[in-house]
Amino acid sequence: MKRSRDSRRFIAQHGFSLLIETPDEERVIFDTGPSPVIISQNLELLGLEPADLNLVFISHGHRDHAGGLAPFIEAGIPVHCAPDTFMGERFVENDGKLVTVSCDTELLESINSHGFIASNDFRELVPGIHASGLVPRNPEFENTCPFWKKEGGAFVKDRILDEQSLYLDTEAGVVVICGCSHAGVLNVVAHARKLIDRKIILLMGGFHLGGASLETLLKTADALRKEGVKHIAPMHCSGFEAMRVFSDIFEHFELMGVGDAIQVDQI
Repeated sequence: MKRSRDSRRFIAQHGFSLLIETPDEERVIFDTGPSPVIISQNLELLGLEPADLNLVFISHGHRDHAGGLAPFIEAGIPVHCAPDTFMGERFVENDGKLVTVSCDTELLESINSHGFIASNDFRELVPGIHASGLVPRNPEFENTCPFWKKEGGAFVKDRILDEQSLYLDTEAGVVVICGCSHAGVLNVVAHARKLIDRKIILLMGGFHLGGASLETLLKTADALRKEGVKHIAPMHCSGFEAMRVFSDIFEHFELMGVGDAIQVDQI
């Protein structure tokens, strides 16, 4: 795998956004991070602007993944997501209090006015890039973080069933990209293996394993190895302990951050 780090001054912030460029010169943004200002500036450092993108894919509607959508909406770029991505207020429980993780009202109004291409099905967005559709959940591997949503004026547990991932079908094998893996990273990988029956050369993105026990991390790493995952790059919400454990277990562990790039055909 050819990995490179750009020396330009990209701005980092809690959230997730990844630019995908294909051999056919398609450009896809997977999530936008939380800030329209930051993603616009980082694109500018790459010599790009929102209008240069073919489409935006939003894994789920939390602000740290969709808060930077505004410049793409203004540029008229198609937005792909699940039907329920931008519906209702959503919260995370923090020290006994519910803290909103929804996009702000102005952005939600703009998104609904612009419109988005919604589907819960496995589908090809551009040649070689597939949206996972809704991921079947084996409860044993599902993430159980304390998220809530409002329904009919009441707070109910939010399993974030609308989250989707991307599967890149490349000459070298399949690349699985996760936003947060609320469905459980093992469920996401198993779904990829079922839909695209090829080896998984790279698993990257948010695994939502922060706070997981050492036993859970070891079981997860072992199961991922058995699924044939070769290269692994835990990011965003994966947790530092998960990164430490995975770096010990996986020979091809990649520590990725803002400004880093991977050339998949070099794997």
